Amino acid sequence: MRAFSGHLPPEQLLILWDLILGYDSLEILSLLALIILSFRRESLMQVVTLENIEAILSDLSSVKVLPLIQLTLSRD
Repeated sequence: MRAFSGHLPPEQLLILWDLILGYDSLEILSLLALIILSFRRESLMQVVTLENIEAILSDLSSVKVLPLIQLTLSRD
């Protein structure tokens, strides 16, 4: 609902919103969410509490939106 605002650093958020406008689709949000879950999969599988899951998913400071989207879209 907030399109990652408040979670991504401002420069990454602007890149994400540029991609949404460029592709004229909100599907980029779903794609990025799946990418984040995929990259954090191992950490998520090791936790047992909701608080730990939220902590893993809330820290997106190291996420670089454009390279992740490009990598995913370029795969066959």
